[in-house]
Amino acid sequence: MSRWKIEKGKTFERELARLDRRYRGLANEVELRLDSLASGEILNEKRYLGFKGLIYQIRCGTGSIGRKNGARIIYYKDESRLLILYIYLKNSASKISSKKIERILKECL
Repeated sequence: MSRWKIEKGKTFERELARLDRRYRGLANEVELRLDSLASGEILNEKRYLGFKGLIYQIRCGTGSIGRKNGARIIYYKDESRLLILYIYLKNSASKISSKKIERILKECL
């Protein structure tokens, strides 16, 4: 039984589809991570700087690339839902700007 309802933003889904074409199996890994997250499992989430604890980031493996160097999933969490905002590969973008995350969040809310 899920503790939180998962909602995926359009930006997240577009980026996931793009990355999954290059890294086969990434979408399956992401779904497993999101299911674990929704059930309340602690996944070493990290608060995203520039926000008051509402935006988090978790690691996700990408097939042959492990979690440490793999994808990062950025999401918004409140009492009842997880709004999945964005996914990126650590090796292609070391950090996403707070302004970009704010823009994506506004699109989803």
